[in-house]
Amino acid sequence: LATVSSGAPFVIETEYEVVRDGAFAGMTVILYDTHNNVVLSSINNHEPNWYGKAMPAGRYRSICDFPANFLNCGWFRLGLNIFGKGFSDAQLWAEILTFEVEDSPFLRGDYYGEYSGAVRPMLMWRTETQQRGVPQ
Repeated sequence: LATVSSGAPFVIETEYEVVRDGAFAGMTVILYDTHNNVVLSSINNHEPNWYGKAMPAGRYRSICDFPANFLNCGWFRLGLNIFGKGFSDAQLWAEILTFEVEDSPFLRGDYYGEYSGAVRPMLMWRTETQQRGVPQ
């Protein structure tokens, strides 16, 4: 079991071995909530170094970055789908890791209630003064 703070970025690293020259490897990270709902999935098809390219035999590490203030508090389960060229030979591991996201006082500010949903990104907000009686 792992724990991360809602106010800190974290990474999911996957180490694997390509056993023959010229193979292709792609992957999708899948997060589930405690009710087995898919919270999100992220495919590595925009990874610039190796996605869609023939890979020499050897060991590799793929890293998926999660920003701070993205996931809500609670327990999550990590799944991983690994596939070959053209999405062939897919293998799904639905339960690789269970982890908890703990609350961070940074995002909470002066709010002390519960946040709804599986994600709670810190989105940019702004408020602008509007002149009264002036057509927009």
